[in-house]
Amino acid sequence: MLAGDVGEILELARQAIACVNRGDDEGLAALMADDVKCFPYVAAGEYVVISGRTVARGRGSGVEVASDDAWVIRFRDGEAIEYRECETRQEALQVVGLSQYG
Repeated sequence: MLAGDVGEILELARQAIACVNRGDDEGLAALMADDVKCFPYVAAGEYVVISGRTVARGRGSGVEVASDDAWVIRFRDGEAIEYRECETRQEALQVVGLSQYG
């Protein structure tokens, strides 16, 4: 489990999505750690593959936890209509038929 409880993490995710939806770059930046790592998007038709590394520290234990993550988002008419969490970038690329680029 990453730092914070599930409710806190979900609330932070909701806040981040709300910032993106209203174009609030400053609000979104305020939710990011100083050392956040972002990786370029891979576009495949109506799909976008996003990969990144999540690093968090337990509030009580101080233990650092890190994981590589990947997400696939499918768009239609300017709206996200599908969202998938994948365990690896390779898996996400497979979902959109681009496994040869992994």
